[in-house]
Amino acid sequence: MRALGVVAVLWALGSCRGAVGEARAGDATPADAAAGNGDALSGDGAALVFAWRTIPDWTFNLGIPVQVSLRAYLDDPSGAAVITLAPAPPAGLSFAGGTLSGTPTAVSASQSYVATADDGSGPIDSAPFSITVVAPALDLRLERATPEQIGLYLPLAVPLPAATRATVRYRPAGGGAWVEAHPLLRIHPEWIAGGAPRAPTDAFAGTIFD
Repeated sequence: MRALGVVAVLWALGSCRGAVGEARAGDATPADAAAGNGDALSGDGAALVFAWRTIPDWTFNLGIPVQVSLRAYLDDPSGAAVITLAPAPPAGLSFAGGTLSGTPTAVSASQSYVATADDGSGPIDSAPFSITVVAPALDLRLERATPEQIGLYLPLAVPLPAATRATVRYRPAGGGAWVEAHPLLRIHPEWIAGGAPRAPTDAFAGTIFD
C-alpha cells in the first residue's frame, strides 16, 4: 500500500444562535475606559452620563455561532445610548441593537473595530477592539487500514452546526494529484462502552478507497 497525504476540510452552512469566542485583553486600559478612551467630545459642555469599559479583543471560530452584547461593556444608567459599530463586521456576522451575532463564514485576519455610544445629547464615547476569525483545529486520524481502504475519524474540539459537512482529499505521499474521497459522515454516539464514563465526542467518520 502506498503512503497517503490526507487533508480534511470543514464547511459550515446556515446559522443558529449561541455564544462562543475567545476573549483576550483589550487594547484599551482602565484609565482609557474611565476617560472615555480619549474619544469623548465636549459638545456643548454637557458631562457624559455613560462610558465604555474595556472591550476585549475577540477570536471566533469559523462556522461557530456568535452572539456578543457590546452593551454589556457600556455603563449607561439611562439605557438611552445608541451603539454603532465600524467598519462592517466579518462575513456571516451582523450588528444590530448593540449585539454582534451570526455565524462566521470566512477566515479573516485581525481587524480593528470601534464601537460608538451616542445618547443624542451631544457628547459621544468610543471604544476600540479587534475581531479575528480562525478555522477550528482538526485532529484527523487514520484508522483500520486494509489493502482496500483506510478508515478516517475526525473528532471535533468544538460543537458545530448540524449542517456542517466534511470533505477529504488524498494523494500518494511525495506528490501527485489530489483526489476527492467520499464525504465523511456526521456521527454523534449516544454512549461510549468501556472505561470511565465520559461524554461522547461529536465527530465525522468515513473511509478512503484507493
